[in-house]
Amino acid sequence: MTDTIPARLAFVIAAMNPQPGSFALEIGSGIAADLVAARVGPVGTVRVAETPHSVTGAFDLVYCIDVPLFRDDGTAAPAAVASLLRPGGQLWVFDEPPSGISTGPLSMNISAALARSGFVIVDMIEEGRTIGLCATVSG
Repeated sequence: MTDTIPARLAFVIAAMNPQPGSFALEIGSGIAADLVAARVGPVGTVRVAETPHSVTGAFDLVYCIDVPLFRDDGTAAPAAVASLLRPGGQLWVFDEPPSGISTGPLSMNISAALARSGFVIVDMIEEGRTIGLCATVSG
């Protein structure tokens, strides 16, 4: 981890606001895992997996950054995450549309996939071209 956090990752961490002692799962490359680990501290934990389909456990926070599964895979990836979240847990999906495309259609596609998978959108934020959607399991 460097002393300077890229602005985009700083936005991601600030938006999610991981709490000390939380159990977190990053779906994807692990690009923010060290930053989240610093926030959850020694009592919390951060795991990284390429997809949610083979993960077991219960998490307070599951997040992904630029993971096509949450953009293009319909409901399979969000549905797999739903079973991993503890009550009150959050799923954060961060993504960025291709150059020349507005953020609106991407936000709507992700929101619709999450809703079809039993999630309720709690927050939707943007910074530059990065969108962040926070969802919890309905019910």
